[in-house]
Amino acid sequence: MTTHPDSAKVYMLTSKLTNQCYIGSTTYKYLSQRLNVHRQAHRERTINYGDLFGQDENDNLITPDITLLELVENGSREDLFKCEQKWIDTYDDLCVNKKRAWVSPETLRKEGQDAVSKYQSSPAGKLSIKKAAERAQIKTIQNRMEQNINVVTKIVEGTTPKSQKNLLMINKLLLKISKQRLTRNRHLDILKELCPDDPLLLSLGHY
Repeated sequence: MTTHPDSAKVYMLTSKLTNQCYIGSTTYKYLSQRLNVHRQAHRERTINYGDLFGQDENDNLITPDITLLELVENGSREDLFKCEQKWIDTYDDLCVNKKRAWVSPETLRKEGQDAVSKYQSSPAGKLSIKKAAERAQIKTIQNRMEQNINVVTKIVEGTTPKSQKNLLMINKLLLKISKQRLTRNRHLDILKELCPDDPLLLSLGHY
């Protein structure tokens, strides 16, 4: 079927069976071509037409009427969808197709922000935020632990920390490590591996 940009149309499906309607747009040259597409979609049940389609007493298909609402001449696809949305809004209470044809960028942005806010206020959202905060905390602890390990490694490298000064420094670092509960045991193991002969580290247990 041939289509032409200047033949873009917004149309409405109506039926004697109901006061409902369906608003759509097409670039088909003839509205009857578009109606055939809707008839096929109804048979395949790929689109919800409400009560616009029906059957008579002989089980023959009752097809809705299709009416031209507006021509969109020499316009873009966006112009066509804007026009379609205008008519959907006009017949909002009666229109069975609730999927919007066009939404402004501002509306999309606001709806996105509202959706994020709603999710963050929900139990699942609050849990997700809590887990994200915990992951960030663990990452911070890991970074601090790496710094502590580097300092301890420099202190004990090549020698046993016999001096009181070195022992106090290591004790302070290990006390700091012990307060970082989430990864304490794992990092103590790393320290012991780095300093396998240090009696102070070897004396530390997991508690």
